[in-house]
Amino acid sequence: MFAAPGEYNLRQCENPGCAVMWLDPRPTPASIGNAYLDYYTHASVADGEFESLPFHKKLRRVWDDVCWRSYLDVAFGYNLLPPKYQPLKYLAAAAVLARPSFREDWGLMARWLPARRRGLLLDVGCGGGDALMALRQFGWEVEGTDVDEASVRLARSRGLTVHQGDLSTLMLGQQNYDAVTMSHSIEHVFDPLDFLRRAFRLLKPGGTLVVITPNVNGLLHERHGSNWMMLDPPRHLILFTASALTRLAREAGFSHTTVRTNVRSFGLIDYASQQIASHGRYTWGQMPNKSIENAKLAVRERIAAVAVSTGAKQGDELVLIARA
Repeated sequence: MFAAPGEYNLRQCENPGCAVMWLDPRPTPASIGNAYLDYYTHASVADGEFESLPFHKKLRRVWDDVCWRSYLDVAFGYNLLPPKYQPLKYLAAAAVLARPSFREDWGLMARWLPARRRGLLLDVGCGGGDALMALRQFGWEVEGTDVDEASVRLARSRGLTVHQGDLSTLMLGQQNYDAVTMSHSIEHVFDPLDFLRRAFRLLKPGGTLVVITPNVNGLLHERHGSNWMMLDPPRHLILFTASALTRLAREAGFSHTTVRTNVRSFGLIDYASQQIASHGRYTWGQMPNKSIENAKLAVRERIAAVAVSTGAKQGDELVLIARA
């Protein structure tokens, strides 16, 4: 995917209680930027013009909007649903349960943080700022960081406060933030323990850390092996298991750690991994254009969600929540 073609090796810890994977050899800090020249964070999510959509797609867009707003209200306490749609709130929230990946996508929008904890939030590795835009809409005060110049430029053009650099170089206020979130960032850093220690120092006492990252023990990694999309060399330098990520957070000073796995983006990961296996490459954003193929992905997602919920399998994404 993206830039930096070539061959890459990964190693894995032989201790089953760890099982962390890492790139070896890996790029140097001076050269790693070459792997991000056409990265997906250089663009914001394109919604399209609502008025130009056909009527049935307008209805679907409105219903989707009601669903995610209802779910975030019922699950996390965000009051985002317009009064005229309030009678549909519980019906729409229940409808979300039919697609586990949708529920996780919309939970990610709020970083699984309850509305009652709103305050100042720092999103580390914020890219073009799509998540910050949503979180600001939900009532959070927001700031972001990113090392990529193009992403920072895009985020700032949207009126967001975004610092360019990594946590080891930025002069941010100690014990200043109520929440620090990092979605698919920690797997990109050279020293993840130092990364979390610096995040710990930024949080107010009792503040919340949220880390989202790929799961080495995920069922799609088990299925696709070296073609698993989430390996993504040479950008992903280290990949965790639930136990390893928990130990890392505790060593960094965090307490009350919980970690779970999910099937968010199941269809994307499954399809992309198939494309890598058959064509050696996946083009970002590409998905099947046949309804029957999409239906098959949806069925596999539901089966996977049941397996994860019963503990028979693990999902391909880890979500760690901890307190400072």
